[in-house]
Amino acid sequence: MIREKMSTGDQKLRILVIEDNPGDVFLLKEMLREQHDFSFSLESFNCLSEGLACLAEGQLDIILLDLSLPDSHGIETFRKLKALDIPMPVIILTGSHDLELPMKALQEGAQDYLIKGTVTSSLLARAITYSLERWSLLHKMHDFNMKLERKVEERTKELSHTLERMTKAMHGTVSAMSKMVEMRDPYTAGHQERVAQLARAIGEELKLSETRLSGLEIAGLLHDVGKINIPAEVLNKPGRLTEIEFQLIKSHSQAGFEILESVDFQWPVAEIVYQHHERLDGSGYPRGLKDGEILLESRILAVADTVEAVASHRPYRHALGMDKALNIVREGKGQLYDSEIVEICIKVIKGKEFSFS
Repeated sequence: MIREKMSTGDQKLRILVIEDNPGDVFLLKEMLREQHDFSFSLESFNCLSEGLACLAEGQLDIILLDLSLPDSHGIETFRKLKALDIPMPVIILTGSHDLELPMKALQEGAQDYLIKGTVTSSLLARAITYSLERWSLLHKMHDFNMKLERKVEERTKELSHTLERMTKAMHGTVSAMSKMVEMRDPYTAGHQERVAQLARAIGEELKLSETRLSGLEIAGLLHDVGKINIPAEVLNKPGRLTEIEFQLIKSHSQAGFEILESVDFQWPVAEIVYQHHERLDGSGYPRGLKDGEILLESRILAVADTVEAVASHRPYRHALGMDKALNIVREGKGQLYDSEIVEICIKVIKGKEFSFS
C-alpha cells in the first residue's frame, strides 16, 4: 500500500514539513521532485502551533519536524507533537552534527533523522520510505497480536486449528521483521538467517529439545531486529563510526528487546535478543552481564553471530573468512565466549562440514 501510494498519481503521499527556514523547505521539495516515482503533496509551516493545527484538520502520512522553531525548541518540540498521539511517523530535521537531540527523539519514538546540508535526494526518499514501512510493520504487528488474542478467546473449540494458524502467522511475522532489517542494511542481507542456521546446528549438538531449538532459531532470525531503529546512513556507513554513531549501533540490543517483549512467544525470545552481545567477563553490552547471568541461547547466539559477522563481507571491510572467524572465538573462549559452545561450533563447521545455505 505504501509503495502504491508513492508510485501512483491518484494517491499522493501527503507530507507535512514543520520548518522555519523557507530555503530548507524549498530544497526538500526539489529533492523529492527529483524522485520521479514519488507522487506527493507537501504542506509546510514555520512554527509548531500552526503545524499542530494542520494535523487536527486533515489526513497526512508523514511529518518532517525541525526541533528548533520560533515557538518551541529542543526535545520538547517532539514531545508536544507526540503528546497528540498522532498515528504517523516523524522524521527529525537537524542543522547540527551534534546528534544528542535527534538520538533522544529516536529513543522516544521518532523514526529517523536527517542532517540539513548533507541530505541527498535519494537519502531523503529512502528515509521516508523506510520510516513509513517500519511504522506500518510495527502497527501491523500490534494489530496482529490483538486479533490473535480475540480469536483465541472466541474459538476455544477450535484450539488445534487456531494454534496452527498462529504458528504460521508468527513465522510469517518473524520473516517479515527479519527482512525489514535487511532492507535497511543490504550489505548484511541474510546475516540473521545464517546466524539462526549456525545457532540451531550448535543447539542440536548440545541436545536441546526441539521446542527449545525452535525458540533459539527464532531468536537468531530476530537478534538484530532492533537495527530498524538505527538510521540507514549509520548502518551503511563505509568508514569509521563516530562514538555517538557506535553508541547508537549498540542500542539495537535494547531496541530489539523493546520491540519483542510485547510479543507472546512461548520462549524468552526478547530476553535472548537483549543478551546476545553480553560476554562472560562482563565486557559486553547493554547490561554488562557475566557468565551464569547470560542465557544459554544468548551464549550460543554470541558465538554464531561473531563467526558469521567475521566470515562475511561488511561495508567497512572485506570478508575475513571462516578460519579467521573461528580463530577469534577460539581466542576468546572462557573469557568472552562459552568454551563448550566454541568447541562445538568448531566441531560443527570443521568436523561436520557445516555450511550456510
